[in-house]
Formats: sequence, C-alpha cells, structure tokens
Amino acid sequence: MMKNTTSFSQQDIKILLSQYAIGEYISSSLFELGSEQTTLLITTSKGNYVLKYYENRSEKHVHFECSLLKYLRRNNIPVSSIITNISGSDMSMFNNHPFVLSAFIEGTHPNDPKIMLNKSQIFEVVKTIANFHNIIVNYRPDYLFDREIFSLEYCMREFCSRTNNSERIDWMKKEIEDLQLPEFLPKGICHADLSFSNILIQNNSITGILDFDMSHFTFLIYDIASLLYWWAWAPQKGVIPERAKIIVQEYVKKRSLTKEEMYHIYDALKFITLLGIAWSEEKDYESNKQTVEFLNSIGREQFYIFTTS
Repeated sequence: MMKNTTSFSQQDIKILLSQYAIGEYISSSLFELGSEQTTLLITTSKGNYVLKYYENRSEKHVHFECSLLKYLRRNNIPVSSIITNISGSDMSMFNNHPFVLSAFIEGTHPNDPKIMLNKSQIFEVVKTIANFHNIIVNYRPDYLFDREIFSLEYCMREFCSRTNNSERIDWMKKEIEDLQLPEFLPKGICHADLSFSNILIQNNSITGILDFDMSHFTFLIYDIASLLYWWAWAPQKGVIPERAKIIVQEYVKKRSLTKEEMYHIYDALKFITLLGIAWSEEKDYESNKQTVEFLNSIGREQFYIFTTS
C-alpha cells in the first residue's frame, strides 16, 4: 500500500504539541520505514516522542488501536506507551485528522532476514508474538469490528479496484477459491504486519513491537503466516523450509497449535501473498504472481510436512 505523508511546518508541530505537557519543542524528523500513516520523531525539552498522524483512518479505528496498546502494556508486551493530552484523552485532532503521541522506544531494527537471518533475533520475535496471542485471544476491545477485516471478499474487492483485466481477475478469483481457512480455526487480534521494520531490539531482546495500524480480528495463524512471509522468504527462492520450520517450532513452545491450525498455515501464507498482489500496482502483477505459483508448486500437504517433520 502506498504511503501518503503530510508535511508539517514547525508552527504546525508546535500547535499539535500545544495539546500536551511535554516541554518545549526542539526538533522533528520523519520516520521513513513502517506505517502508511505520517510518523514523526519529536524532540522536546523533556525527551523524545513519536507522533503518529492518521492520514486515512477514522476516530474509531484509532480508539481501537489505543485501547489495544494500553492492554498489551498492562500485560508486559513491549509496545508504545501512549501520552495522554492535557484533556486526559489518548487521541487528539488536527485538521480533522486524529493523531496520537507516544513515548519513544530505544532500539534498532533487526537484520533484514532477506539478507541475513539472526536466529537469536527471530527466536525472540516469535516468542513475543506467541505471548501476544496468548494474552489477546479472549480480548475484545471497543470498536473491534469497526476495523477493516482482511477477508477473502476484501482481497477480491481490493484487487478489482486496481484492475479491469478480466484474465487477471479470473486468476485471482480462482486462487482465492482454492484457499481453505475454516471458520472454526482460533481467532483473535493479530498484528498483521510483522516486518523487521516493525520490530525494535536491544542486545537481542525485543524492546518494541511497532505499528498496529493493520491490526484486526482474524485467524491467529495470520500472524504466523506474516512471520513466514517476512522472515522465511528469500528473494527469487521462495519460502526456505528450514526457516519456516524454525519459526513454527519456536512458536509452539509458547502457544500450542491444533493440527488444523498447522495444516492451514499454508493457506494463511498464500492469502497474505494474494493480499500483497491486491494492494500492488498493476505493473508488479507478473512478478508477484510468481510467489503464488511457487506456493502452488509446493502444495498444502508438502508445506505441512516440512513445517512439522
């Protein structure tokens, strides 16, 4: 999805910060990685903060995210600490857009796993996500179902909004119809975007999970598939079986998976790949299609075998 940022003048930022008791403004800079929303590092006389300005989200969407982050912090998951404004609210407004201010988290992003995988780092990431799932499995915050849910229907709709090529539409329809994601699979709130750019580490410990902008209620194996997509996929090679197996085995040490969940991780991974195509520009269709064809060449049964054997 395209990132669309707003440019703020120094005066704009001072107006934004006037709603908070965080000292005098010193400087600001734009974060380039991560969210499709505008995210700024703000330095004041009292420290560093992160300002997230929502370009295309409703107030309910933001309230959900704030509630989720506060719940996770209470349960010792390393996420942003929200700074309330002078009115005691988690969310503020500027030019009819919501924004949230949070404390800056120290740390660096892990190695890009497409270049080099650090097993200690991925073990910590997987363990943290499994703990996150254990904590939120029965959690139902306000506005939960006001968030866009990445359903199969949503994927098809997004794809059709970007192309009128009937051959490509037929291909996407067939691939979606081939997916098997039974409704009885365990569900909960997933992070849904577990790129290395959304993780912060320090001394191989996770200090922050960032950017819950895509979080929504869905199959918990969606996040396992997200880990595989971002951490076990090599350019021009597809999924690396050894990495996929490591991720699944580390996950089940903290949260057990049913046989049905294990069996359908393949479908969740293929679905995430199809979503990526639905969000991409038409010019990228052919190259992205190859990733789906790679998964088709493995098949559900073989994928299950090499992640469980």
